[in-house]
Amino acid sequence: MNEHTTFDDEGVGQLGETIKEQQMILASRELKIEGPNSGSVERPSKRAHRMRPLVAVLVVFAIVSVAAATVVLTHTIPPIPPSGLTSTCSTTTSSLTVVVPGSSGDIRFDCSPNAAIAVSTATSATPAWTPATGYTTLYVFPHSMSLGTSCAATNGALALTPGTAINLAIGNWDYCADFANAPAAGLASFTVSWSQ
Repeated sequence: MNEHTTFDDEGVGQLGETIKEQQMILASRELKIEGPNSGSVERPSKRAHRMRPLVAVLVVFAIVSVAAATVVLTHTIPPIPPSGLTSTCSTTTSSLTVVVPGSSGDIRFDCSPNAAIAVSTATSATPAWTPATGYTTLYVFPHSMSLGTSCAATNGALALTPGTAINLAIGNWDYCADFANAPAAGLASFTVSWSQ
């Protein structure tokens, strides 16, 4: 019997019938020995005695094989976190509440008190925007860092270019925007879109 053989319910039934047939064949081979004072006494032959343990072993082996064939392998599939960028707001909060016309500086934009961007798995994404008048550059930098004297001087800052992909590591990120010669009407709103 092949050790990899599996049995279904029909196969087990056929095996049981085969075992019964073998037992009947063994029983038919028993010798009849005449007793001196009584009728015939049936005694099994020596060969029949030797075959019975073998049949018992085969029955046990067949039952164990059927039970063992039920489960041969299991795998646990791990959870997979979402790829890309997420955010807790659609309109960011500015670190600057008013701007002096003609002034220059840098501004932090986040989802106060949370980061503007959350990256759950390292990813590449492409930003797109049309800067409003007065803004000169746009960066992302780690939410845990403070603004430097300029966006470029801020620890961990990465410059963004419209339409150019950037690699973002796992973590929380905010925007930093440099502005120069702020318009008399103030700095206008603009929208940054990300694609992957």
